[in-house]
Amino acid sequence: MTTPTPPASPSDEPESLLPDEPEGEPSRVRGRVIAGVVAAVTFVAGIAIGALVWSGDGDEPEQPVAASSDTAALEEQVTTLQGQVDELTSERDGLRESVTQLEAAAEAAAAATATPAAQETPAAPPASQPPTTQPPAPPATPAEEDETPPAAGTYTAGQFEFADVQVSDDGIGGFALRARVTNTGEAVAGALWTATLFLDGVVVATLNGSAQSFAAGATLTAEFWSADPFGEYDAVEFQVDGQF
Repeated sequence: MTTPTPPASPSDEPESLLPDEPEGEPSRVRGRVIAGVVAAVTFVAGIAIGALVWSGDGDEPEQPVAASSDTAALEEQVTTLQGQVDELTSERDGLRESVTQLEAAAEAAAAATATPAAQETPAAPPASQPPTTQPPAPPATPAEEDETPPAAGTYTAGQFEFADVQVSDDGIGGFALRARVTNTGEAVAGALWTATLFLDGVVVATLNGSAQSFAAGATLTAEFWSADPFGEYDAVEFQVDGQF
């Protein structure tokens, strides 16, 4: 006879094969997840801030750099024109001195030739002919520099007024122009001008002039020079090439 086996009690059930979750483990997992999210948000915010800073730096205006470059170019052009004016002035003065020396030599030679002739005794005219007299020769006058009369009126270009305009030969066969210039606007460190001469509506010469440290309301005498051959003209026009 078989003896019945009694049912197993709850205490006799096999223990679970999975280890028990230690206390506090969910809190550590949540902490790691929150730390990862914070790091990701911080990284994205850093990228956004860097993009905004880079964009702001790229949008800075470059106008001051361009203005500085334009000022340097104008100053260099003024210096170049001033050097050309100085060279032409020196060359003109040298030619005038040579002309003066040649005129003095010619006068000395003429005086030396006239002295022996004056010492000779003139021959007596024939008795049948009355003596003749020659009218005295007019005194020789030195050749004057070719110069046109001042151009009438006042000319305006930009904030500058040009008056008492005189056009003449520069002594080496080119045009020279002189004018009184008034600055009716603000003070400028430098200015470049061009004067154009016309004959019957056709351009015959262009002349360049400049000024430095031109105060507001001031008036100065400006000289313009050109390599175009000297000749006739009937009109003049001024324009401002640059100021700074």
